[in-house]
Amino acid sequence: MERNGLLHRMSTAVSTINEGRRGLATAGGTEDGRISFERGHALALQTFKEALDSGDVELVLLAEYFFVGQELAESEADETEGRASAEAALQSFDDALLALKAVCDPAAYRGAEMTFPHRGQWRCNGLPRDAFHVACFAHKTRLRNGLSRLGLPKLDRGLAKVRIAALDATQRVYCAKQDAALAALRPLAD
Repeated sequence: MERNGLLHRMSTAVSTINEGRRGLATAGGTEDGRISFERGHALALQTFKEALDSGDVELVLLAEYFFVGQELAESEADETEGRASAEAALQSFDDALLALKAVCDPAAYRGAEMTFPHRGQWRCNGLPRDAFHVACFAHKTRLRNGLSRLGLPKLDRGLAKVRIAALDATQRVYCAKQDAALAALRPLAD
């Protein structure tokens, strides 16, 4: 899979969705706005599906990163709460990408196992609830909070649900990576 092309399509999808929203809010631009809105959603859904089908945890996270980053770039200056939330999400994704690098190196990941408490709130399926999980859980909460708004267009609801499902699937794959990294260390613990 060509990563740069996929991520460029994600940025294009968000721009097209936002172009559609602006058209819908402009007198005389309703039809063109609707078409752009629908086209952008279709492209975003296709891009998330391709990222998820790749089985590449980093690619799924980057697709979400690019989606949020493009939303932030196209936001209005007075959308302070939404901008702060998007900036926090991007920082969480940066941290998650670092955790992903660490989990791919069992020796480096040993520190996570040793430093995270073993109580439930610090664990995800018995594994360290590290920056990757924190980012996914926080972002799924952001997306679910957006779903609680009344009057949200059906396309937006559907896209948010796909994004949540993609993060759920990515966390499952990440847990397998964590388990493999820690399994490689178990002989060292004896």
